[in-house]
Amino acid sequence: LLGMKSGLGDYMTPVWSNAMVKEPSRIWGVREAIDSVMTEPVTMPGEIQFSYNNANYALLGLIIEAKKNDSLHKILRNDLLTPLALKNTYMIAEKFPNTIVHNWKMLNTGVFDVSAIPKDAIWTSLAPVRGLFSTPEDLALWGYNLYTGKVLSQASLNEMLTFTNVPPGPPFTDYGFGTMRIPDNGRTYWGHNGTVDGYLSIMLFDPVDSVCVALMVNQWS
Repeated sequence: LLGMKSGLGDYMTPVWSNAMVKEPSRIWGVREAIDSVMTEPVTMPGEIQFSYNNANYALLGLIIEAKKNDSLHKILRNDLLTPLALKNTYMIAEKFPNTIVHNWKMLNTGVFDVSAIPKDAIWTSLAPVRGLFSTPEDLALWGYNLYTGKVLSQASLNEMLTFTNVPPGPPFTDYGFGTMRIPDNGRTYWGHNGTVDGYLSIMLFDPVDSVCVALMVNQWS
């Protein structure tokens, strides 16, 4: 699942998109969303070299909940966010004090503030995938802790950073276990990017200088 070699079908399908537009305020359970929108597997696990698919993260979230016998937001809070002092990072199921910046989307007729459109359906159906709110400072701190060995054992970190070459496409050329290897201007970075409904984020760690940077933008097509 983490290496994107599960062969699972797609999760963010046209059926999912239509459901999000039809009832934007609906609260979804992740298992319910998977049962409703995910397509059939494309291969047996391990038969595919690489196919990025958010269903992998959705199922990983359910596995963590089953393993720990608790909700994902409580597990992340107790095991990671609080110990690492990530004070401005929250999962959708939590109440959080921060003001969420408005999101802007590029449409055929221009760029529009779409923050007034309810997003409960998107955020709850994708909770393990894209259901976290954070700041660039927290995201950079998370990446620094992760890649400098303060989160995983050295054996697990080594496994995470065992990369598979993937078909060309920005911004990364190789994928490990939930992490990208991104070349740029003669340097190589580890990290990840992501987009959802008018938001974009990327976190990059330089393994040579042990520097981590994060960027968040509240506009996307």
